[in-house]
Amino acid sequence: MINFEYLLKEINDFGLYQKVRYLLICLAALLPSIVTYMHSFIAPKLNKNIRCKHPYLLEDSYFLNHNLTLSNVTSLDSCSYTINNEKQPCEEWVFDRTYYQETLTEQWSLVCSDSGMIGSLQTIYFSGYLVGSIIMGIMADHFGRRPIMLSSFVMIILGSAGVAFGPQEMYGRRTGYILYALSRFIIACGTRGINVTGFVLGMEMMGPSKRTFAGIVIEYFFAIGQIILIGFVYVNYMVLGLSWRYLAIALIFLGVPFLSYFFILPESPRWLLSKDRKEEAYEILKKVAKTNGRVLKDETWQGLLIHHEHSISNKQHVETALDAVKSPKLVIMSSILFLNWIINNFLFYGVGLKMSDLGVNPYFTFTIGAIVEIIAYAVTHVILDRIGRKAPYLFFLFFAGVSCLSIAFTKNTFLILLLAMSGKFCASAAYAIIYLYTSELFPTSIRNSGMGACSMMARIGSMIAPKINDLSSVSESLPFLIFGISGIIGSMSSIILPETLNRELPENIKEANSLNKLGLSCKANFDDGDYDESEMKNLKN
Repeated sequence: MINFEYLLKEINDFGLYQKVRYLLICLAALLPSIVTYMHSFIAPKLNKNIRCKHPYLLEDSYFLNHNLTLSNVTSLDSCSYTINNEKQPCEEWVFDRTYYQETLTEQWSLVCSDSGMIGSLQTIYFSGYLVGSIIMGIMADHFGRRPIMLSSFVMIILGSAGVAFGPQEMYGRRTGYILYALSRFIIACGTRGINVTGFVLGMEMMGPSKRTFAGIVIEYFFAIGQIILIGFVYVNYMVLGLSWRYLAIALIFLGVPFLSYFFILPESPRWLLSKDRKEEAYEILKKVAKTNGRVLKDETWQGLLIHHEHSISNKQHVETALDAVKSPKLVIMSSILFLNWIINNFLFYGVGLKMSDLGVNPYFTFTIGAIVEIIAYAVTHVILDRIGRKAPYLFFLFFAGVSCLSIAFTKNTFLILLLAMSGKFCASAAYAIIYLYTSELFPTSIRNSGMGACSMMARIGSMIAPKINDLSSVSESLPFLIFGISGIIGSMSSIILPETLNRELPENIKEANSLNKLGLSCKANFDDGDYDESEMKNLKN
């Protein structure tokens, strides 16, 4: 019987049509990267780059480079001064202009005891990741991929306008802070529509042989987006000498060209078929075939329709997440994956956000970090189909933890930078692998539910990461200590997961249990229907 994969192969499952559309989706992936890390430069942490403004002098910009002593002021540091032997908190600060002009940190005085408000903004942003992952995914399944992609771009543009014009002196800090946080939350929801819906739209037009390629290549563009961002930031602050607001305004215009995607990108033919919109799916598939230099045969199309109708009329019991709960193996596997998705996002965003706060030139460290991320994806791309998924994942996550842990006990600036880049490399590689690895571990019957649950767990990690970075105000080494320990724990917990390279994807829970028996090496004796690999093949026959 002819299925959708057979039809795609006939009209070329990765021809010119798919390549052009996939490239457009990859270009769209630049935007989530830019808006995610933009906050690090609009409101950077500046505790290391400030001095308390002298309470009795109007002009003291030279305090950053000189020690001023007056008879009644005995000490002057970043957050306080001592006058007549009494310590007083700073009310005004002198900001270093070496790397930044006026930032939102300076406008709102988010330094010293208020510096934690910067991390809170990032936590709010990543909570938008969580909400957006749920809502945008459900809406894409209901209304289609294309309209949700368009609404995502609109949300990012409107949110960017709120970021640019929400914080105003006349509103005061409290109102401006709320408007800024709400705008960033809306942007985060929009990024999920682009990442999740765009990724699905691209994958649904390709054959199985190209999905590993597509799953990794799109990650390159997330890293390239960081390089584009640092270019904008450098020109804004260092070349033009403008304030943070112009940087935010530029982001509005950056999102506008993507509105054209509504007219360029097609709807997913798979989704159209699932909604019984056969004529629309047929017209798109004919266009795919024509662009690829192929012909969509009538008998192939009719065969697909027969298969589609047969699948609907012969549906038996549909396995759900509730069925998975009854399998001890799947419960343990899912728990390990949940933990690892939390740790992966925790490490990836925690180390990524730290790149501009390593105590050296933030433009240099952030750029090198982005390049290291691209190299990590390239290495991952090369080794995944040669070595497998499990061993590289364990290796990269473990050494991401070791690198971060080493930073906690290092004082040398060059060594810290080297270890941070090593941690960034390993965290990025592990982050790329876990997407593919997880999709191959869950059975087809509950794969979407499993991936959705893992994505929700991941948001917990990304929400925690900014607050862990805030602990640097207590101790510079504390965030890296926590990152390091968590990476090692995640790696050790994954040892019992099975390898999935060159194995058929499990279609149901029983097949997934058989796969897990092989990977667990019988270290855990579960009694829920174990059988060998030959039995698994028999099920498919």
